[in-house]
Amino acid sequence: MSNSEWINIRRLLWDDDEQIMIANSVKQVSPMKRAGKITVQPKAQYCCGNSFRAGSKKCNRSISRLHTWVIEHDEEMPLSHQRELWRHEKLPHTLRVFSGGKSIHVYIRTVEDVDAETWKRIADDLLLIFPLADKTVLGVKSTFSRLPWGVRIEGDQNIDQKVETTKTRIPLQTLLEWIAEQDVIKERACDIDKEEFPLKTGSKEGVKNKEAWEEFKRTLPGCAYHYRKLIQHRVVAEQGRRNSELIALMTFAFDSVCEEVALSFAEWFYRLHADVFEDTFEQHMIEAHDHQRNMLASYPAKLSQHEREIYEGMEGREKAFFRICRSLSKCEALEGRLFYIPLTKFGYRMNLHTEQIKRLVKSFIADGMLRLVRQGTRHCLAEDGTITKGVAGTYEWILKDQCRLTASCVRA
Repeated sequence: MSNSEWINIRRLLWDDDEQIMIANSVKQVSPMKRAGKITVQPKAQYCCGNSFRAGSKKCNRSISRLHTWVIEHDEEMPLSHQRELWRHEKLPHTLRVFSGGKSIHVYIRTVEDVDAETWKRIADDLLLIFPLADKTVLGVKSTFSRLPWGVRIEGDQNIDQKVETTKTRIPLQTLLEWIAEQDVIKERACDIDKEEFPLKTGSKEGVKNKEAWEEFKRTLPGCAYHYRKLIQHRVVAEQGRRNSELIALMTFAFDSVCEEVALSFAEWFYRLHADVFEDTFEQHMIEAHDHQRNMLASYPAKLSQHEREIYEGMEGREKAFFRICRSLSKCEALEGRLFYIPLTKFGYRMNLHTEQIKRLVKSFIADGMLRLVRQGTRHCLAEDGTITKGVAGTYEWILKDQCRLTASCVRA
C-alpha cells in the first residue's frame, strides 16, 4: 500500500486537525500526533474511530469529536456468515476492514459530528438492528477497532488488515433515515413490548429476579422477548424440580429456536431463579448441553425418509430453520399447515439478522419446502410519527407433499 493510499483512507475517517488514537496494544492510553502528520502507514493494529483532546488519555471523557461507529461480529458469527451478511446488507457505511482473522469491521463515519446523546442513541439503535454485534466495540465511543491497512501481529507473522470496500462519509440524515426504516426500530415504536417479567413482590428474591431480568433485556433483548413469550409460562422454578423443568424447557426450545438461543434460555432460567436452585450453574449448563446433544442425535429418526435425506444434507442454521418451520406448521392456530414468519422475530429465534432470514425463506421456497401463501407487509411510519403495524407473511410447509427429491433440495 502506498503512502498516498493510506492518506486517502485516513482522511476518509479523520480530518487533518483531529487527534486520533492509533496503537499496537489495547493497553495504550495516550493518543499519537495529530492525523495530519501521519503520512506513512503506521505499523499498528488498532485505532479508535472518534478523536481525542490533544495529549489526553484513552477514555470516554477524553473524546473531543464523535462521528464514527464500528460494527464487528467476531466470535458471534462465522466469517462466512459475516461476508454473506455484508454482501447483501444495505446499511450505509464508509468502509469495511478484514482483520486477517475472524472478523470484518464495518466503519460508519458521518459527515457531521454529533453530541454524546445522539451518538449513544444511534449506537443503541444499531445494536438493536445488529444484535450479534460486539457491544463493546459498537456501544463504547473510545473502544479500539482494527486499523484499516494496519498490521495484525500473529506470532512471527505480520498480517495486513485489508480494506475490502471503500465508500464515502455518510450524511447523518441518511443514516438516521435508514435506521428509522428498519422493522425492529418500527416495532419498538409500536410499543409491542410492554409486558413485564412476573416478579414475586415483597421479598428479596423478587428484587434479585428483577435485576437479573433487566440485565437479560439489556444484554439479549431479542432472546429475552422470546423467553417471556415462549418459556416463562412453561417452566416452574421450585426446589427439586430444576432438572425436570430444564428438560421440558430444552425439549420445547429444540423445535422453537436455534441451539444457541435454546442454551441462552437454559442459562437465564437458572440466573433468573438462582436463589431457588441448589445445583450449581455449571452442572445446570452441562445438563442443558447434554440434553441438546441427545435431541440433535435423535431428531432425524422422527422424520420420514424423504425429510431425513433433506435435513441431513443441510448446514447448521438451515437445520434449525427446518425444525422451527416444520414444528410451527404442526402447531400454529391456522388452517392446514400454514404459519407466520415475522422476519424480525424469526431473527430473534435464529440469532440471525433479518436479511439472513429473508434468504433462508427464499432458499426453502426454491427447494420446494415452503410456499408463500400471503405476502407480509412492513410497518409503515407516517409523517406525524404514527405507525401502521405490518403483517407477517403466511407460509405453508409443503415438504411432506413432495413425491421426489429435486437436485436443489439435497446439498452436497
